[in-house]
Amino acid sequence: MRWLAVALAFAAVLAIAFSGLKIGGEMHYRNCLQRVELEYPATFAESKRGQFGAVEEGGFQFFQQPEREAALAECHGWP
Repeated sequence: MRWLAVALAFAAVLAIAFSGLKIGGEMHYRNCLQRVELEYPATFAESKRGQFGAVEEGGFQFFQQPEREAALAECHGWP
């Protein structure tokens, strides 16, 4: 009975530690993504009318695309 209590306490400590690391890693990852968004912002290219009235599609354009991709690659879920 005593060993069962010790084993359950140990399992509870491991579960709490793992949960804390997982939550901390998620917070770290989201903060990293927000930092990248602030450092390398995107702009929306407006749609323009062509010569015959055709509408060209607009979209998001990123300035400094290679630097942005490198910064995103550095983001990970574990602290």
